[in-house]
Amino acid sequence: MSAADNVRDEIIADLDARTRRHGTVLDELQGTLGGLGETVTESAGLLAQVIPRLDTLAEQVAEVRGRASTSGDGGTGGEEVVSGVVWETLSADEAAEEWTRLATWVADVLGPWYEVPRGHLPDCWALHRPVVRFLSALHTTYVAAYSGSAASAAAVADWQNRWLPNALSAIFAHMAPRERVCSPGRHDGAGPDGAPVLSGNGFRETGHPVRPATELEQLQAELGRETVYLRDDPIRPEHWAPFWRRAVDADVAARRAREAG
Repeated sequence: MSAADNVRDEIIADLDARTRRHGTVLDELQGTLGGLGETVTESAGLLAQVIPRLDTLAEQVAEVRGRASTSGDGGTGGEEVVSGVVWETLSADEAAEEWTRLATWVADVLGPWYEVPRGHLPDCWALHRPVVRFLSALHTTYVAAYSGSAASAAAVADWQNRWLPNALSAIFAHMAPRERVCSPGRHDGAGPDGAPVLSGNGFRETGHPVRPATELEQLQAELGRETVYLRDDPIRPEHWAPFWRRAVDADVAARRAREAG
């Protein structure tokens, strides 16, 4: 064998060895790539689970920030802030709105749901400013407890057990000295139109008005009871609305006159 043949064989052997080494490296690379593929697939699954959680977390963070902003800026971050009505500073239009808002609440909530009797909240309540303020404050605390930014079950219970009985007690104490002249259907002894309510002999009526007892009331009460004091009936709009309208008209007119200068 010539020298040239030996050189050629060496070159071929070297190339074969290199090819084998390259094949081994390629096998290793394929194994590595296969492992990476499995890792990527697993990571994609994890990401699919994590991303929704991150979105939820972002929403929760935004909510917490919003609450913090609300508490930090005095409650002006979008949640309803409930404050009392300062009646003495209202304009005529504002007062008309507040009168209507208060009357709606008395008609829809206080009367039908709490059955406050007419002897406890007289028909002429709107013509007594202290009583209006008591009811207005009671309404404000009601809204705050049920739908304000601080609404909670505890606030509702506090309203039921504290604010409601306290306000009704204050109203009763204020009206007690006037119970004969501000009885059902009367204000200072006069009807809704301001005309005195007179008895059959022409004197101002000061007794407690009554009505015929229903058959059920006769059965529930002592035998022979034929009449019921109107003061024991629950308040209804048809009883107090005429006095309320009289109070609203007078109040709004006075405010408009003041605004006109």
